[in-house]
Amino acid sequence: AVSAEADLTATYYVTDRLNISANYMAQWLKDVALPDAAAQTTVQAVGGTQSPVAYNKLWYNAVSVRVGYDF
Repeated sequence: AVSAEADLTATYYVTDRLNISANYMAQWLKDVALPDAAAQTTVQAVGGTQSPVAYNKLWYNAVSVRVGYDF
């Protein structure tokens, strides 16, 4: 499996104590076992259900905005 992640944050101080931060996070996973991919390949066979492990890629993104106050 391969995993890569990037995180970028920018902070702007409105005053000496009040700030606003914006954050972007991205994560990429390759060749990981995924339940939805395994479910798509599940078949009924003689003797029961066969569900081979299926590997796929994932891409996660997240954006957040935060207001902070330093005491």
